[in-house]
This record gives sequence, structure tokens and C-alpha cells, in this order.
Amino acid sequence: MSRNVMAMTVLAHDLERVVKDFGDEVALDLLDELVIATPKRTGRARAGWRVSTSGSVAPPQPPYRRMSRSEGRSALKGRAAGQDATLGNAVPYIKKVHARRPFIPQAMARAGAKRR
Repeated sequence: MSRNVMAMTVLAHDLERVVKDFGDEVALDLLDELVIATPKRTGRARAGWRVSTSGSVAPPQPPYRRMSRSEGRSALKGRAAGQDATLGNAVPYIKKVHARRPFIPQAMARAGAKRR
């Protein structure tokens, strides 16, 4: 393999890692903003937000506490470049909460503003 080809391979690998890391940070920013924007009555809906690479999220179990940024980072750690990350809330009534007071677009806008 020539030096130029090896250099291009290394650059492509580095770029892939940088893009994945950026995507992970955006997902964690959105996780933070979703927690903040979710209306709070008991705290269970706020605690329900999770990031996952499996395509689904498990409902929160007592004691209800939110997923920390470091826990989210750990959940994303094994994610391969190109593998989807899922942000979700398995609390059974989250759709009703959002229908009463739409908060997800606001959280997305605030998370996006962090990266400008």
C-alpha cells in the first residue's frame, strides 16, 4: 500500500470517528434538553428519557432518576460508525404529556442552538 493510500485511509478513519463523536454529543445535548423541557409532575416522565443503541429503551424503574450524561456516553460507547442511536421515553403516558404541551420541538431547537 502506498503512503498516499495509507494516509487517506487514516484520514477517512479519523473523519468517521469525529463524525460519530459529534453525533454522540448532539444526542447527549438533546437528551439533556428533553429532560429539561418535559413537564414535571412526579418526575417519572423526565426520568424516562434514555439513549440506546439497541433501537428501544426500557421504562424507568424506581427510584426514578434521569440518565446522566456519563451514562448516556457509556450507552453510546460501543456504537459503531453508522449505527443508529435511539433517544426515547418508555413511560406509557409520554405521548399524552406531549399532546397536552408539545415540548419536543423546543428541546430540539435548544439542543441544535448549542452546536452553532
